[in-house]
Amino acid sequence: MQKLTAGWVWRKCSRLWRRLLDRDFIRRRPKKIWPFPGADLSAFAIAYNEYGAYCVPLLAAHRPATRYIMAGRVWENDTLEVMRENIGDGDVVHAGASFGDFFPLLSKTVSSGAHVWTFEPNLLNYKAAMLTLQINEIDNITLNRAGLGAEEKTGSLVIENSRGIALGGASYVSENVSLEQETEQIRIVVLDKIIPAERHVDLIQLDVEGYEEQALNGALNIINRCRPVLIVETRPSDEWIRTNLRGLGYEFAGQVDENYIYKPSP
Repeated sequence: MQKLTAGWVWRKCSRLWRRLLDRDFIRRRPKKIWPFPGADLSAFAIAYNEYGAYCVPLLAAHRPATRYIMAGRVWENDTLEVMRENIGDGDVVHAGASFGDFFPLLSKTVSSGAHVWTFEPNLLNYKAAMLTLQINEIDNITLNRAGLGAEEKTGSLVIENSRGIALGGASYVSENVSLEQETEQIRIVVLDKIIPAERHVDLIQLDVEGYEEQALNGALNIINRCRPVLIVETRPSDEWIRTNLRGLGYEFAGQVDENYIYKPSP
């Protein structure tokens, strides 16, 4: 007879809870994922947390964000809370979307009629993010397979490290790529040309692996017109901040997780 230890009870309860989540998901969501052409479902797993369901690329299972989601946790929860607190009635820009771990919460947070504009250049992450949109039945997020920059061009995205391990969400644009590096050719687009001039943007969040300043240079019209809250993983140079933000009343508003926050004065 099984001895009733605390560990045994915990494992039983955890297993039951996962089953209940699965049943609830099946009841509320489509039973099948209808993949777009080129999506190999054997390359992905489905994971859940309190905000929704996620299609996770198995090649990125070693990455921190992926491990969090696959364990049923929320990656960068404090960042999501700051975003939620600063989203009004306008649109949101979210670049470096990875497999869509921010999608369910952002979709539920924006106002009726508002939109979330997202960008992910890594092909595997893009496919996973498209499936994340599908299984959550999200229709107020537009996902672009592209990076953001100061001008429209093609670029090289480094997708593996020197040991051949997938970088996942840490993939980065490089101007000087060696023959040994595994890369993808990607589109780099300008945010000012993507978002229609009549749209009001409340918040721009960038996690683009050191390409934040270039991405912001392509969004200067939006920044001047809408004065959105800016959340960036890599801080722009002091000169850039002085030139482009100080005159608009922007101030540094602290850090959350590893991100820098800049807010315009009221």
